[in-house]
Amino acid sequence: MPKVVVVYLSTSGNTKAMANAIVEGVESKNVEAVAMNFHEGKIY
Repeated sequence: MPKVVVVYLSTSGNTKAMANAIVEGVESKNVEAVAMNFHEGKIY
């Protein structure tokens, strides 16, 4: 199954809201998705 990570950086909350909207759109196509704040992300 495809997976998508939407990484965002938001100070006012507007970009976070857009990232969450993108996640909802991606999930509506049966693709696993998550929004993650840039400062919380870790690369393994």
